[in-house]
Amino acid sequence: MHGFRRTSRLTAGYLIAAGVLLTGCGGGSTDLGPSLPQVAGTYAMTGSVTAATCTPNQLPAGGIVVLEAFSQTFDVRIDQTGSALKLYEVGFPNDFDPGTIDVNGRISINAHLIFEETPRTGNRVFFVDLTIQRALQRQSTGQITGTATYVNIFREGSTSAPVYTTCSRQGTITLAGK
Repeated sequence: MHGFRRTSRLTAGYLIAAGVLLTGCGGGSTDLGPSLPQVAGTYAMTGSVTAATCTPNQLPAGGIVVLEAFSQTFDVRIDQTGSALKLYEVGFPNDFDPGTIDVNGRISINAHLIFEETPRTGNRVFFVDLTIQRALQRQSTGQITGTATYVNIFREGSTSAPVYTTCSRQGTITLAGK
C-alpha cells in the first residue's frame, strides 16, 4: 500500500445517492437555487504526503505501506450524479471512493480499506485499517486542489488483534483536467 494509492484501485466501496425532491413555490414556478459545479471528467491526480508519524510503536522494516514522504501522479476519473461523486483510478470504475460536492465547489471524498500487508522484518504480518479523508475545492474548470489525512491502524497477526501502532500523515492533492 502506497499510502493513498493501490496498484489496481483506489478503494472498494458503495455509493449511496439520496434524491432530492424539488418543489415549486406557488404559481407553478420552480426555483432550483444555485447550480452545482460540474467536476466529472478525467484528471491527473498528484498527491504529496508527509512522512508518517507512528505511535506508540515504530514498525519493523518492510511491508507495503510507505512510511516516508513521497509524491506520485496517476490518472483518475470523477463521475458525478447531482451532488454525488465517484472517484476512481482510470480503468477501475467498480473500485471507487464515494464523495459529495456542494454549490460552493467544496468536495469531500473519503475512503476506508482493510488489507493484509506483505511480511515485515522478522516475518511479522500486519493487518492495516486505512482511512482517507479528502477535503477538496474546485478552483476552476479542470482544476481541483485540497488536502488529505491518512490514518493507518496496524494490528499484528489478525484484524481483531490489539492495535500495535497508528501511523498518521497529511498530504496535498491537485487534480488537473486532461
